[in-house]
Amino acid sequence: MINRGVVFWIVAAILTGIGLFVVKYHERRLEERLEALNRQIVENQRATNILRVEWAHLGEVNRIEALNAKYIRLQPITMRQIGAINQIPPRRAGGAIATDTGKSGSDAPSKADAPSASAIPRPAAARTEAGVKTPASSPSPAKPAVAEPVTSGIDEDEPPSQPAATPPPPAAPATPPAIGGRR
Repeated sequence: MINRGVVFWIVAAILTGIGLFVVKYHERRLEERLEALNRQIVENQRATNILRVEWAHLGEVNRIEALNAKYIRLQPITMRQIGAINQIPPRRAGGAIATDTGKSGSDAPSKADAPSASAIPRPAAARTEAGVKTPASSPSPAKPAVAEPVTSGIDEDEPPSQPAATPPPPAAPATPPAIGGRR
């Protein structure tokens, strides 16, 4: 009969061999992964260096000035082109420029500055005035949001006044029509 101690040491040697085998191949896979990551880092560093050189070339002042002179002919900004913030015409809530300033000449904003009428969303009341029929499920036309006309306030003599605005009432959600008279 084999001694229990001998069986124990044989099993221990077999388990140790299997453990070393597993650790060895796991370590080999980790080394291969590390080498692949190092190769990828080197490739990324090379690509970054190439991009830095290209950026330096594209950003050369002499090259940009030559391209400007050849293609678009931009000029430096003059002091005449710089203005104060209060010279910018204010906009209404819909995005249109308020052009009723009472000014004329070169100081008045032109109608070409305002967006087209088709680009401005109009309330239901304005659509009915224009002859556009609204669906029966739409809410009733509301009062205008601004009680008095909006002015630009560009005049330097008087500060711009805040118009008295009343918020429109919340619109009721539209309900879909019933199918076959049932809900």
